[in-house]
Amino acid sequence: MLQYGGTGTADGGGSGGDTVAPTPAGVHLPKVGAQRGPRRRLVLLIGSLWVGGAERQLVTLAQHLDQSKFEVILVTYRAVPPGMAQFPAPAGVRHVQAPSSRRNVLALALVLRRLQATWIYSFLPGANLRLLLCRPLLGGVHLVCGMRSTLAPEQLSSQRERVLLRFEWGLQRWADAVVSNSEAGRRLLLRATQGKVKARVVYNGIDTERFRPNAAAGLRVRQQWGIPAGAAVVGIISRLDPVKNHTLFLQAAAQMPPDVHFLCVGGGKADYAQALRAQAQRLGLGLRMHFVGERTDLEALYSSLNLCTLSSDSEGFPNSLGEAMACEVPCVGTDVGDTTYLVGDTGMVVPAGDAAGLAAAWQAVLGWEPAVAGARCRQRILNEFGAGTAALQTAAVLEALL
Repeated sequence: MLQYGGTGTADGGGSGGDTVAPTPAGVHLPKVGAQRGPRRRLVLLIGSLWVGGAERQLVTLAQHLDQSKFEVILVTYRAVPPGMAQFPAPAGVRHVQAPSSRRNVLALALVLRRLQATWIYSFLPGANLRLLLCRPLLGGVHLVCGMRSTLAPEQLSSQRERVLLRFEWGLQRWADAVVSNSEAGRRLLLRATQGKVKARVVYNGIDTERFRPNAAAGLRVRQQWGIPAGAAVVGIISRLDPVKNHTLFLQAAAQMPPDVHFLCVGGGKADYAQALRAQAQRLGLGLRMHFVGERTDLEALYSSLNLCTLSSDSEGFPNSLGEAMACEVPCVGTDVGDTTYLVGDTGMVVPAGDAAGLAAAWQAVLGWEPAVAGARCRQRILNEFGAGTAALQTAAVLEALL
């Protein structure tokens, strides 16, 4: 990974031999050559590579793009806190760490300009804002923004967040394309901007080589948490955030038979996590509710489940349900974003906020024949949502801008 700061040193990462050169502005920039041969340079921009759904999608995309056509560089601008897990860059892909100041848009622009890319594709609202503010300094590079949520400004909790989202949407008319990971997100953006953005849908790609059933790994997870081998296990795998509505998940869990166990996987703010633990105790879930925390061995966790669920108030494309389906785990979600389209006829979807409906759907799906239901889930992901498919569709969006 290349790092820019006061040292002026670099680890070449996937490409090897990179150095940095100081500028009068005090920002260390990469020495990069002009693009040569048939490959064109694509920069993928995101705050950090800490372990999260959007970050995993960015790394998966970088891994599956055709490297004979694309020279991919990952650029991040936030330092990952000590002790927090982060994704490594795929083989053959450089990772550039830009200055970590939130306000240092000029320094980020200098780094991006020096990379001489054909396209810069930003993920998540913060990266979109920074990229579009850098636009006047970037020359003729094609700018692509990612939209990975269906939250409207009025659904956000703070005035600052509402203002920033409206500001981002206003700037997106400067982008050459906006890629939404859901049709629901695309429609929301077109309504908000009176159709003044060039929005396309590319569904998230699921790495079906990584996410596949592994009974032995799933059994080890059950043993680790003291779950009987024959018990039904319902799991939710998502960050601990109010928009994911874990409160609804716990309310539904309290309505299930007493022999069903639950896994809650994901990290978040300590006070919110503690509030969820306290709620689980008040609801009498006791030792059946297992708060696992943040984990990277997701394949094993999915394989420990009989059913994967989301109780969200908002989603774009729910990664965890797609990954679970690839592991032959049926899913139940709330009817937000494109959850209904993803699940199709392989699981069930209920209205958001309906705890009784969620519990009833869990019980119904747990009664299905596991082998048949699981095989249908994986086949749907292979047919519609593979990582290779998403990479080809993204490449088509990028190449159409030339």
